[in-house]
Amino acid sequence: MMQRLALAVILLLGGAIPTFATLVFDAATLGIAGDGPFTIAHTPVGTPRCVLVVSVAAGTVDDNITGVTYGGVALTEVAGSPLTKGTGELAVTHTFVLGSAIPTGTQNAVISGAGLGGTTQNMVLTATGAADCEVDDTSTLSSDAVANPTLTINTTASTNTWIVGVGFFGVPDAIDLAPGVDYTSLAEHDFSARLIAVSRRTSNGSGGNITMDWVAV
Repeated sequence: MMQRLALAVILLLGGAIPTFATLVFDAATLGIAGDGPFTIAHTPVGTPRCVLVVSVAAGTVDDNITGVTYGGVALTEVAGSPLTKGTGELAVTHTFVLGSAIPTGTQNAVISGAGLGGTTQNMVLTATGAADCEVDDTSTLSSDAVANPTLTINTTASTNTWIVGVGFFGVPDAIDLAPGVDYTSLAEHDFSARLIAVSRRTSNGSGGNITMDWVAV
């Protein structure tokens, strides 16, 4: 039976995926920010059934990412990706997923592309479970005037849903922003008054419409 995971990306890009069997967060690896291309060595704790790679390029509208592999296996870019923010705090974000035939053990995630522009940060995430994962829904938001950005993820009813989100914000420090209720911060990266934040939600058993948000503090 297919598992699904839900992925939401605030302000720039989003993607979503629900689960028929519980999908559980495994591990996350934050890369070293730069101009690319990038290779990130990721070590899962368990046997991964889902791989996510998120990439945010700050201060640019150039989109030069040509693909992502994990252990030599190509990932699929989710609907809504890439998403470009062309006003205010400029940025481009990508999200890629691999839901089957995932190699085990430590693997390299390779984000390909030359002259990616701006300063790019990437993260690799894995989840474990009893079956493969697939994308179910995507949701995006891009705005210059939302203090507490909120997305609604429309997941299949009566399923367990795991949600991951990445956002790009024009705030100076991680202490200025917090994930919403039921969400846990995975990582933040400060690009000098511009912040990338990644958070996740524990599996939700009801499915249906689920809200994801960040709150200014």
